[in-house]
Amino acid sequence: PLATVVIGGLITATILTLLVIPVLYIIFTKGRMQINAAIPKIVTLLCTVFLTQLVWAQNAMLPARISFDAAYDTALRNNLQLVSSDLQIQRSKTLRGTWLDVPKTGIFAENEDISPRETRGVLKIGVSQSIEWFGLYKAKKNLLQEQAKSMEISKQIKVIELKRDVQMAYYTLWYLQSKQILWLRLDSIYTALAKASALRVKTGESAGLDSIAASASAREINVQLSLFQWDVQTQQENLKKFMGTSTSYLPELNTVNRVEASFLDTVSGEHPQLQWQQQMISIARAETDVQIQSRKPNFEGRFFSQRLYGLSNPYSGFSVSMGVPLFGYNTNRNKVKAAKLGRDYQQSIFDYEKLLLGTNYKQAYQQLQKDLVLLKYYEQTGLIQADAMIKAANLAYRGGEISFAELAQYLTQATDIQKRHLDVLNQFNQTAIQLNYFLNK
Repeated sequence: PLATVVIGGLITATILTLLVIPVLYIIFTKGRMQINAAIPKIVTLLCTVFLTQLVWAQNAMLPARISFDAAYDTALRNNLQLVSSDLQIQRSKTLRGTWLDVPKTGIFAENEDISPRETRGVLKIGVSQSIEWFGLYKAKKNLLQEQAKSMEISKQIKVIELKRDVQMAYYTLWYLQSKQILWLRLDSIYTALAKASALRVKTGESAGLDSIAASASAREINVQLSLFQWDVQTQQENLKKFMGTSTSYLPELNTVNRVEASFLDTVSGEHPQLQWQQQMISIARAETDVQIQSRKPNFEGRFFSQRLYGLSNPYSGFSVSMGVPLFGYNTNRNKVKAAKLGRDYQQSIFDYEKLLLGTNYKQAYQQLQKDLVLLKYYEQTGLIQADAMIKAANLAYRGGEISFAELAQYLTQATDIQKRHLDVLNQFNQTAIQLNYFLNK
């Protein structure tokens, strides 16, 4: 209603503006003799503008419709979770270049060899540098690479989850729209029956009970249609969240279709969820290697020369030392042991995830087969009988062969069949979407 008022105001303002400006122009610049000649042109212009604005306003008030493929493409571009995943991937790729983390270079000044005869001592200025075991740098590089891979796989998980969520929301919205279409058909039937019943009351063929009952049913259907609109709006908000947009969309304007489902004997190990857990095992192995390499010796070198501050007969020299972990043996050993236990833990999680994914797939597959049996019945028999029942009951009532109570009973039975078909179709689609998710389709 608010949008209608705003658009109507814009149209009115536009028409008034286009009406006043030409008329004022003609009156004050062209004289009265030219007014009569210009009026047909003004009317034609105003009609053209009015019709254009009216068409634009009607198009603006129409709901935006979108196919599932277009909705999914929009979600891939705008979804905030995917945006955050891209940032995580960029961060992990940047961190891969930090594997060669050499300690800071030291600059030292020392004065040694001081004695009663040599009170000035020997002043030395030089640099020192320490470095870890070379295998440790290689282990850290491998760990950073494995962590970067995990970020990429994590995004793949979000992509297939996004497809599942968008498809579920889209087909739920499509299901609600199909139920609306069904109720609208019922509304037209009961509205026509209410008019027919009212006519029979006027002609004296009926006492008025049929008219009251038909009007009551028509009002009840109108209430149901208004309630459906709330459900549709709620589901539209859900779809907007996944698509990352502020625009409300509706699905294609036809009856909801079946989702094509894939079937395999078992879940493949290529599912991103299993790949990610396998990557967690690789990361745990890389962390174990880092702990093992950390136990290896490190090295430190020093170089000095008195030539640096201008002595003519300078002392110069160097020293190399190796750090050996003589103490803290138990501490290092426990760190390695804990890292190996972490690797075993990730392996156990992988085995559980694989079992759970396979079990959920089998349960979804069994549910899909069950829904398919019901769906085939409704498509091959139930819906045909329901349509035939509605047509025959209407003809029989209009011909006076059955009462309105009997007509309402037949209509209720037929529409219940149509409603159950939509319910089973929606359940089938939701299960098929989940099944495709398990198969990474």
